Amino acid sequence: PWFGDFQFDLATLPIKHSGLGILNPADISRFSFVASMLGTKDLQDRILEDEYDLPLEFYRSWESLNNIDGLLSNLELPQITQQSLATKFFDIKRSHILSSSFITSQPEPLQQRFLAILDSLRQPYASAYLHA
Repeated sequence: PWFGDFQFDLATLPIKHSGLGILNPADISRFSFVASMLGTKDLQDRILEDEYDLPLEFYRSWESLNNIDGLLSNLELPQITQQSLATKFFDIKRSHILSSSFITSQPEPLQQRFLAILDSLRQPYASAYLHA
């Protein structure tokens, strides 16, 4: 009963971003698809022997990533890797969680305590038990 959207978002952050590392397939699929399409664009062009336009699904996924406060700014970015997209995506997701009304509506001492707990989880070895 106490596990709402805020708790779900927090749990689906990677461990290094203060989460539990429970990956949400909806989050992963967006940046995985975009990285895959961009990473294989040259190969697709060679196989099809002409300039191949990326499918509409790519542009929809790209747009959904762009809607996350300017995660990406240019379709002509050099070699985007899935890891770099994931890092940017989860950094932005973490900052949204930290500025959410769930935290900002709390009294100041409680806000500071909660943020300190989340920051402490990012310290080396703080979440080692989650890897066991």
